[in-house]
Amino acid sequence: MKKQRTTPASTPTESEVGHLNQTLSRAARTTAKTLNQWRTPIVSILAVALLAVLAYTAYDALRSQKEYALSATVYELFRSPAAAEEGYQPDEKKVAELLAEVQGKPAEKYVYKTVVDYYLKTSTELSRKQSETSALPASSPGETSPGNTAAMAILKAAEERVLTLSETAAKQFPDDSDVQTWARNAKKKVAGQRDKDWFPAGWHFTPPLPQPVAGEPVSRKVPALEE
Repeated sequence: MKKQRTTPASTPTESEVGHLNQTLSRAARTTAKTLNQWRTPIVSILAVALLAVLAYTAYDALRSQKEYALSATVYELFRSPAAAEEGYQPDEKKVAELLAEVQGKPAEKYVYKTVVDYYLKTSTELSRKQSETSALPASSPGETSPGNTAAMAILKAAEERVLTLSETAAKQFPDDSDVQTWARNAKKKVAGQRDKDWFPAGWHFTPPLPQPVAGEPVSRKVPALEE
């Protein structure tokens, strides 16, 4: 019985190996050439992206710094311990600069409300004190102390600031119902305080009753006025 001859598996010839090496070399050269051509645009894109990131970081830091400075100014003018002292008046120049700085920015409404509410609180407190002082007997007719005169000046100035700034805020935000309502309430508050200035606290008007003539019976009826 004859054994069947097995044919060995075919192996790549030298020509095939050489062709493969040429193909790989050509692909490598093409890839290198392509990368070399796109190197400058890629580097440029990366540089632009890096500059954009740096610019945004700087902008964000600047914005945070401005917001901090704004908060510091609001605190200094209206919420610091010095602002709570009697007789304190905010620097009007700094207030004007603050309102100009926030114009058209998201913090504008907040700043307007903070400023007006401070002046309104000041005027309300001074109005109450003036009413209490007016109810006390004066040491001499027509006498006014220097302290009372200064307080009245601060009161009137605060009321004017409330009226002016609330009106300005209402014009700045004509479509904002919250601002419109807040501005109306602030102006009504000032109007109510000014009306009370004419009547000291605890004072009420009582019409005099006619006194009975001697010998006549006392009558509690008030005679009708003659036409």
